[in-house]
Amino acid sequence: MTGTGRSATVVGAGIVGVATAIALQRAGFQVTLVDRQEPGRATSFGNAGILSGTTAMPLATPGILAQVPKMLLDPLGPLTIRWSYLPKIAPWLVQFVRNAQPARVEELSKAIVALSKPTMSAWMDLAKHAEATDLIERKGWVGVYEGENAAKKAQADIDVRVRRDIKAEMLTADEVRQLVPGLARTVTHGVFHPEAGHTVSPIQLTERLAAHFRRAGGILLQATVEDIGFTDGRPTHLVTDKGPQPFDKIVIAAGAWSKKLVARLGHTVPLDTERGYHVMISDPGIDLRLPVSSSEGKFFATPMAGGIRIAGTVELAGLDAAPNWKRADALLEKGRRLLPGMKTEKVETWMGFRPTLPDSLPVIGPSPRHDNVFFAFGHHHLGLTQSAMTGRLIAQVMTGTPPEIDLTPYRVDRF
Repeated sequence: MTGTGRSATVVGAGIVGVATAIALQRAGFQVTLVDRQEPGRATSFGNAGILSGTTAMPLATPGILAQVPKMLLDPLGPLTIRWSYLPKIAPWLVQFVRNAQPARVEELSKAIVALSKPTMSAWMDLAKHAEATDLIERKGWVGVYEGENAAKKAQADIDVRVRRDIKAEMLTADEVRQLVPGLARTVTHGVFHPEAGHTVSPIQLTERLAAHFRRAGGILLQATVEDIGFTDGRPTHLVTDKGPQPFDKIVIAAGAWSKKLVARLGHTVPLDTERGYHVMISDPGIDLRLPVSSSEGKFFATPMAGGIRIAGTVELAGLDAAPNWKRADALLEKGRRLLPGMKTEKVETWMGFRPTLPDSLPVIGPSPRHDNVFFAFGHHHLGLTQSAMTGRLIAQVMTGTPPEIDLTPYRVDRF
């Protein structure tokens, strides 16, 4: 629906920005989408492809402080911090550890579930609207566990989800292998999440949505946003390498690159980046039927149109440091151990920047300083999962419709 006279500009053409642009378009706005790259070519290109309304816990949990020395000493571990980046990330880490207190974890868990649980319904609505349902599969995913404490870990994961009314089923080793033939014999337990899905191609999904956006009258501007311009104290235009771009209302959805623009608008947020890696294995020689998550290795192996993608881990090193490709090599080795029959002759590697805040919640909603400014960034490793719901919420707020969930936990001035 267009032609109502309302206009909006969305900065950032990753999956969150594109989903938000379409939601605003459906709500009657004429929308301009601005990014320095083509849609989906930054962080959204390399995600694990999971659409998981089953996520229930923040990254920081009780006991995380004791793990920090290991993070510093193991550059190839699932969660690591580069020594050179430690002085800069230290304030973020202090807030991160504070959020690991049990009472705070419980609050954050509720907010994560409120945003993530509607994932599949929100995504199927968006995909149907954009004629992209062929790129989404609803097979669920299975988490696998190894070792003596596997059953306890699996049951603990189930207990968290059951408290949040999320379906999760304990599986024996034989039951796991019925779902996922070819798993290593070290796998002793599994947890099946039937209400989740995945995309067979994150980049094709984003591109399909962007193409629909343009067909419906949306404007896609490939430009670098350098600043935000003001008129009489009110933000009125983007300063770009293609010249000034005026706007009526604006949504900042630039992922890990949002911090500078948010600061220009008068807000200070402790936004940093979880650098994530993936290896894409073409011609893997095995039939992986649904995504598998390794509890020990902290990675996903996802069947995609181009093969199997192994993605995961968190590296805290900022936006400027060169990739540590040994982390991708380590991911590949973990994938081989979990799926020993997999061929790995044809492999491509990638590294991207997940925008992350120390409480594992994104920023969604209006600016308390400017009535024409809205935010949709900071989704860390849940950008794909939470993008359709985020877009819907932004459209509700911008049209004066009461949002379907309480946006208080995601406000920009919570820090």
